[in-house]
Amino acid sequence: MFAVAAVLLVAGASIASFYLRWKRLRLTEKDTIVLADFVNTTGDSAFDDTLKQGLRVQLEQSPFLNILSDQKASDVLQMMKRSKDERLTREVTREVCQRAGSKAFLIGTISSLGTHYVIGLNALNCQTGDELASEQVEADTREHVLRALGESATRMRKKLGESLATIQKYGAPVELATTSSLDALKAYSLGMKTFFEKGVTASLPFFQRAVELDPHFAMAHARVAMVHWNLNENALAAENMHKAYGLRDKVTEWERLYIVAHYYDHGTGELEKASQVYELWQQTYPRDWVPYNNLATLNAAFGKYEEALEEARQALRLEPENQDNYVVASFSYFSLNRVDEAAAVVKQAEERKLESEELLGIRYQLAFLRGDEREMDRLVASVAGKPGAESSLWFCEVVAAAYQGRRTEEQVAWTCAARRRSCRTKWC
Repeated sequence: MFAVAAVLLVAGASIASFYLRWKRLRLTEKDTIVLADFVNTTGDSAFDDTLKQGLRVQLEQSPFLNILSDQKASDVLQMMKRSKDERLTREVTREVCQRAGSKAFLIGTISSLGTHYVIGLNALNCQTGDELASEQVEADTREHVLRALGESATRMRKKLGESLATIQKYGAPVELATTSSLDALKAYSLGMKTFFEKGVTASLPFFQRAVELDPHFAMAHARVAMVHWNLNENALAAENMHKAYGLRDKVTEWERLYIVAHYYDHGTGELEKASQVYELWQQTYPRDWVPYNNLATLNAAFGKYEEALEEARQALRLEPENQDNYVVASFSYFSLNRVDEAAAVVKQAEERKLESEELLGIRYQLAFLRGDEREMDRLVASVAGKPGAESSLWFCEVVAAAYQGRRTEEQVAWTCAARRRSCRTKWC
């Protein structure tokens, strides 16, 4: 009798412990997760950065999980007085996690076991460092590592509280949704990393290399297209976006929405169809700022300036650390001739120490509207030798010089603003 009671007591305690642990690790839609860099002890450099990119793709297709962007992580690193490209070790990631207000961070590992590979994932509490969930899987060959990583990530999504229904609906295997080629994924991940660190032009060779290694890599084609779009090479942008569109059935749901929206926006110019896809994107991934940002731009193109402003505000609310959201918001205020409010948005970006070629252009427009020639000259001098920013301000100078009373000052400012309607980070 006492033995039975003891067994029941132990069982009850175990169930209670499991329940408390399960409840503690459950995430909500407002919680964010930080991804650490993989710990690679295999000696194979092909896994460096590549597996983290593959894990990000697998997790970001979830409408439940909210993964901290690489840009936000870099911003937090700089706030910590560290290099923005410092590796995210366990200790560094935990501090980034705390400063970003995230709830958990995820560490991945890969090691060799003879000719096999062991991939591990560990979710940890940002505040305590305690383990919340873990997964481990073995791949029998190098070629099957991405598949194993995808299986492990899927099980981790369930352990972090996502429903089986959304996992099944938004659970494209990473090796099918992106590429089965480790080398192509490595080139792609280097392209993404280079974009954040050195800009859009420097990233192009890596995305082109990814396409060479795997011509069926849809998102690599899409990134090549968006680089060309940002460089005002619209014919090349359309050509590559058509290729991505043709491969849209081999991507995650997030990537499919990205590709289809940009196909209509930049590939065919069917802006009404693009708007419909952006609206579907908002419904599917309501915490993603990208569709709000792009829909703001399209609404402005349609002359729907109030709607553009509302979308821009929502994008800014969802991601206040992205400079492009300040750009689009200020453009929207310019469209409504609300120059003082546009200036206030630019000031907010300055207070967050956000910089971009577009923000420089907006500062030039504001100086022009205020008749501040000294500031206009200072801004032009500040970008000397920087081709992208220099050409951006050169266009604004031409517009300002052409102003002879035939147009309102706000129209001049908007003409300059409209010259740069593309979004850069995550390439909206």
